[in-house]
Amino acid sequence: MGSYYIFYREIFTMFKSIKSLLGSQRPAKDKPSTRLAVTILLLEAGFVDGECRPAELAKVKAAIQRQFSLTNSEAEQLIGQARQERQETVDLWQFSNQINNDFSEAQKIQIMETAWQIFYADGILDSDEDQYAHTMAKLLRLSHEQLIAAKLKGRAADSRPIPQ
Repeated sequence: MGSYYIFYREIFTMFKSIKSLLGSQRPAKDKPSTRLAVTILLLEAGFVDGECRPAELAKVKAAIQRQFSLTNSEAEQLIGQARQERQETVDLWQFSNQINNDFSEAQKIQIMETAWQIFYADGILDSDEDQYAHTMAKLLRLSHEQLIAAKLKGRAADSRPIPQ
């Protein structure tokens, strides 16, 4: 029985070494805050056509200030953090998953409406923006009907001024 114990102990030590070499011993990255997740999805709506214009960024900022009761400085800090995180990520699933876990369907529809406002901020809806809207709706588990309703509401709201 002693030799089996030594054998299994050596195997365990070997697996532990391999696991360490593969980097799985690194601390897991914290899950994103819901505020950060929403800001990243909305920033992506602004950048999806290649450039986030000032009008689009203003919509993002106004939306997160309104949604999370942030001051101007807090909103700018959150946007800065979201820009950095957005550059480092390869997919949006982790962010949409956080939103799906923490937000109601009505809140997710509101995010979708805001995305449409961002898309229409420059007066033009291009195919990349439309494609991202469909992707975002799927990630947020919204139906096609909810996507279209949000589009209509977001487009109608686009003509209203944004609070500064």
